[in-house]
Amino acid sequence: MKMRFLIYIIFIFCTLSIVKGQSIKDYFIPDAPYNKASSANSDETTRKIGPSETITFIKKDEFYELQRRHFRVGSLISQSNEKILFTDSEVKLIQVVTISPNQKKVIRKFNPPIILLRMPPLLKTTTWKQMWVGDKSSICSATLITLIIEGQLRSALKLTTEEKAFDFKTIEYYVKGLGLWKRELFFHDVKSSTDIFKIE
Repeated sequence: MKMRFLIYIIFIFCTLSIVKGQSIKDYFIPDAPYNKASSANSDETTRKIGPSETITFIKKDEFYELQRRHFRVGSLISQSNEKILFTDSEVKLIQVVTISPNQKKVIRKFNPPIILLRMPPLLKTTTWKQMWVGDKSSICSATLITLIIEGQLRSALKLTTEEKAFDFKTIEYYVKGLGLWKRELFFHDVKSSTDIFKIE
């Protein structure tokens, strides 16, 4: 009992010391000079490498542009540009430009903006709803946690996004200084794939 209490106290102390004075952007955007993250998707059943993704972060005046590119066997299969705004505690999506393989563009603007990520109170979970096009919606929750990555204790935000209508769930880990570090996909509560992102 005493050992559990001691571990809990150490966890709180480490979390407080790591997160003091930080904003949500510290978790969403990699530290300079890095501005790109790349992943390789590993199928949980076959262990085969599937589609890969790159995310490039570009600062543009009052907002950031996120350029997402998806590849399969080295060939580009989809791309989009996302317009992102930051507050101290929220990441807001205000526009997405989707570009098809034949270079046709589809522009979607969101007013009010869609909350992609939100900073929770310390030791608590914050929950919100995302409303997309039509009746599509997602339930999101974010919790501040600590992870050990390559032997270092790192502060991270664990984001869980659920689409109840399809029994589909995504868990993403946003690590301070690294941005999106890992993404796990679940279907009917069974993990289907894992993406590990590396910054460049």
